[in-house]
Amino acid sequence: MSSLFVDTSYFIALTNQKDEFHNLALEWARRIKAEHINCHTTVPILFEIGDGFSRINRRNIGIDLIKNITQASNYFLHPFSPAIFESAVK
Repeated sequence: MSSLFVDTSYFIALTNQKDEFHNLALEWARRIKAEHINCHTTVPILFEIGDGFSRINRRNIGIDLIKNITQASNYFLHPFSPAIFESAVK
């Protein structure tokens, strides 16, 4: 089974029909489902989703996204710590 790292830009493109990468994100979503690809993301990306979808008219989209990510069996949420941050910077 393949693995893929997904970030905030994927989720924004997936939900925003006006995003220039919307169709590509839809293709990836179909592929992820069809090929049973494991998706990896991090807690800070969930923070970014929460921030990006915080406007009242998009808040429910953000809530649903976070709920789906944290409950999906093929999504793996990786914690983030000061040690991981320091390692990434190095």
